[in-house]
Amino acid sequence: RFDTIRGSLDVEIIDKNTLKIKDNFIQYTTFSSPKETKFEDADVVFECSGIFLTTKEAKEHIKGNVKKVIL
Repeated sequence: RFDTIRGSLDVEIIDKNTLKIKDNFIQYTTFSSPKETKFEDADVVFECSGIFLTTKEAKEHIKGNVKKVIL
């Protein structure tokens, strides 16, 4: 809810996988391995663990509709 650069963010936590920011609902998931994931509805994946940093490892995230992986 707070970013050191941008300040506070008015976000509502709807459930364990959904955030609401203004009128936008954002779905998110957490997995320890990209092999466990299903990205059917995702266009962009944010890899925030810091574990999968090589091109080969990041390619594990490109499934379904995913076009980009942001490390």
